[in-house]
Amino acid sequence: MPAEILAPVFGVTYAVEHDFLTQTLTIRAEGEIADILNDPFFVRDRWLGGLKYSLKTTPKGEVGTPVQRHFVAKPYKEHTFLIPGLDYILIETATGITKVPINKIQLTPPTANGEVQTLEATQLAEISKPADVGDVLPPISIYLPGGETHAIKVPIPKPFGLWVKANINTAFDSESLQIADVEVNADDVTFYIKWVTLSDLPKSFSIITTQWNGLIGPDGQTSRIIQPYIFHFVIFKQK
Repeated sequence: MPAEILAPVFGVTYAVEHDFLTQTLTIRAEGEIADILNDPFFVRDRWLGGLKYSLKTTPKGEVGTPVQRHFVAKPYKEHTFLIPGLDYILIETATGITKVPINKIQLTPPTANGEVQTLEATQLAEISKPADVGDVLPPISIYLPGGETHAIKVPIPKPFGLWVKANINTAFDSESLQIADVEVNADDVTFYIKWVTLSDLPKSFSIITTQWNGLIGPDGQTSRIIQPYIFHFVIFKQK
């Protein structure tokens, strides 16, 4: 089997997308490569500093002049949760390492007519806040009629290990949804959500739980967990 080598590519353009709804990362590349080499492909690298990939290839086994030809690499896809604040990946080739920005596609489920809508800019700004470590959980769909409320109960994080402080925040489109009431108990907080303006489009509401070790400077560490909810307006028919 031909040995895999870092691809000696030139004039490469990359496209990196992350779908918030499906938590799928997609990487694409096209450029120029010697015709004596096969089309390059992506390999995930073991690296603790974020997300790093190598663009590799294998020889065709042919002897001749390495005439350059155009290539389009097979799209690379993987299911991954982005750490909030991570805005780029690294791609290594035989010619060096490139930092490629991530295009974050914040999508809600398709509407009845098949159209896909983007999340609100206010929530995107909240989700994009940096954190040392974190996770974005799969969205939960809520079907809420007009005039009614939906209760979201959030456990209050308890101090453990290095996490000694915690807070709970929300991010949502205030023109469509509102927090009608909040109930705080010793172990949890309950948010009661209702519609402000009824919408045929799904609307997002995120609970953001942040924990902090209480230190500042180089020793400070923060963990942020984001739980998105997708609210759908429904009308229940009476039997």
